[in-house]
Amino acid sequence: MEEAGDCLKRLAKQLSGKELLWQAGNEQHPYGPKKGRGRGDGDRLKVLFSERHDMADRVSAHILIGGTLSRGKYPALVQAISNDNPAIDWDGTPFDPTNIPANAPLALMDHEVAWGRFEAIEACCHRLGLHYVRWSNGYIGSFPSIRVVYPGHGEPETFLTTEGDDQIFSIEHIRELGSVEAIEAEYRRAKLNPPPLGLVDDDLIDEVTIHG
Repeated sequence: MEEAGDCLKRLAKQLSGKELLWQAGNEQHPYGPKKGRGRGDGDRLKVLFSERHDMADRVSAHILIGGTLSRGKYPALVQAISNDNPAIDWDGTPFDPTNIPANAPLALMDHEVAWGRFEAIEACCHRLGLHYVRWSNGYIGSFPSIRVVYPGHGEPETFLTTEGDDQIFSIEHIRELGSVEAIEAEYRRAKLNPPPLGLVDDDLIDEVTIHG
């Protein structure tokens, strides 16, 4: 006959999106009884299943990715895209790793992005030195619409925008910048879109990086 503990483990594996909790007396312990307490101590064990609720604020967002990448590192980017699961258009067309735009940056988007960030993709771009620009809509009472520009090095720069991705300059920020020249320079940085995403053979990546 199947042991109770083995049965519970089997049930836990079969239930997706659930969390297995054991209750011994008034205590709850994830995945099993607290060390030192077992079925033989007279406690009544219960199995409780609680839904994991996603409390993130979700908004529309899109990201453009460009730069030069070796074919050997391309799978890392593909995996990051798979993790965030955006589409190539607002209608939800899935990303196809074999179909990269020839003369444009890779464009990805989604209507339901947690906190407006493609966390896996952006982290991968930082590691690989890829240029990206991400726009995300605002969420009332939580965060504004922004455009984030990462040129492939250094730190990303964030700019306030409208829902139509037009840059906003508050009066306070204008005073901080102090001149028309500084305002125009920031405007140009905010509009710096990535180059096309190009894949090259691994033995050519150093030469491409040096000579552009």
